[in-house]
Amino acid sequence: AARGAIEHMRVERGAERGCSERARAALDREPAHPEAHFRLGLVALGQGALAAARSAFERALDSDPGHTGANYALATLS
Repeated sequence: AARGAIEHMRVERGAERGCSERARAALDREPAHPEAHFRLGLVALGQGALAAARSAFERALDSDPGHTGANYALATLS
């Protein structure tokens, strides 16, 4: 059920690499960038790496506790 609930937030297949590269570049400039952590979480989720996705969403929330997407994604993974 959780996976279906966040299906609309997934990174399109084939776009994961570009998304990861952009997110990592943003984190190189600003290690606490919440949106970059969120995007990495979406990529991990799309790859079925639930623990990595959860960790990335938690890091996004460490920087921005009000990040709607990360809050929603994390809640659906619980």
